[in-house]
Amino acid sequence: MFHCTLMTSALGAAAAAASLPASAVELMLIADDEKITWDEAGKAVFMPPGKDHVLVVDIGTDPLAPQVLAMSIRALIEPAIRGPPLINTIFGPPINLAITPNQQLALVAKSMDQVTDNSISVLKIAGKSVKLIDTVPMGEQVAHVAIAPGGKRAVAAKCPGHKVALLDIDGKKVTRTNEVEVRGLPEGAVFSEDGKYLYVGNFLDGDVSILSVDGDKLVDTGKRMARPGHPAAMRGRAR
Repeated sequence: MFHCTLMTSALGAAAAAASLPASAVELMLIADDEKITWDEAGKAVFMPPGKDHVLVVDIGTDPLAPQVLAMSIRALIEPAIRGPPLINTIFGPPINLAITPNQQLALVAKSMDQVTDNSISVLKIAGKSVKLIDTVPMGEQVAHVAIAPGGKRAVAAKCPGHKVALLDIDGKKVTRTNEVEVRGLPEGAVFSEDGKYLYVGNFLDGDVSILSVDGDKLVDTGKRMARPGHPAAMRGRAR
């Protein structure tokens, strides 16, 4: 079976790795989409939703031989690997996941679910154990999840809701604090290095909204960055 996969590194840069103890394991998240395959004639075959899975992978112990530590659904690789069932999308590559700098939490959005559940799943990572510890209702489909430097804040770009929600991360507790309306189809978000500003790409309007982070609130500065095209994805410097 062919499937779309998106990977996100827990560290991504040597500077981030240097901030962790030497004995810390470097982790990577992999989200697999299992809803489409192709037959021998190349015709698309659509599978029932609900079988997406997220893997937690150790890429630090041996970079040339990554080891799957845990999986979010019934084990397909090793019987010892277990985790909570998740739905990532009903179609298309799963792109809405992030891991905190301390590698203890992962946020996975249930984007484009056929039901009304468009929540963000909060996964606790501890060694080879991955547990679903909470869900954060979002009300609308989430197109992108980003975690701020330091890991105390996160944002969820809600598309087609045209909004961005701010999430507070306090230990293992994730709480939606507020949200602001941006422009058409926000599909990417990038925090500034100090976490005080957020840049949100608006696909339909072809510009970037500049928001400020004021405590537990997002504030629209009213500033925009015009683009000649349509920003479909945005990523900041790996930290």
